[in-house]
Amino acid sequence: MSPAEKQAREEQADRKMRAAAEKTYNKEMPEPDTTFAKLKGQSIMDSVRKYSPNQAAEVDEGDANTKRYGETASKNFTEGKYGSAALNAAKGLGSAADTMLLKAPKAAAFAVRNRVVDGAKKASGGMVSSASKRADGCATKGKTRGKFI
Repeated sequence: MSPAEKQAREEQADRKMRAAAEKTYNKEMPEPDTTFAKLKGQSIMDSVRKYSPNQAAEVDEGDANTKRYGETASKNFTEGKYGSAALNAAKGLGSAADTMLLKAPKAAAFAVRNRVVDGAKKASGGMVSSASKRADGCATKGKTRGKFI
């Protein structure tokens, strides 16, 4: 068998192996559902609105600013005001980045904190507000000072 025939057989075997692997992968990992149906459960923003309404208002304001800048940029572009369009597009991108990278994560963190605090208030038993109020003597007032020998 010539080297070219051997290489052709190896390539054919490789193609068959790849096709079988792709078929197995597609069977095990179907495509995600991309329909626009209502998702099950709460979204993150639903939780933010419930547990941290002030932070939700900041995120909504950021979304509104992004939309406003985008619409203004689009209007300026259609009118031929390319410099203004670029400026408003940049402002819109900055607002989107600010909202998605700063405001939304901060709002989600506040919502989680508030949810945990609300859940702790409802739980049986009690929360210890500081280490000095615990009964095990840890961090009792006046006991943490150093002594000279």
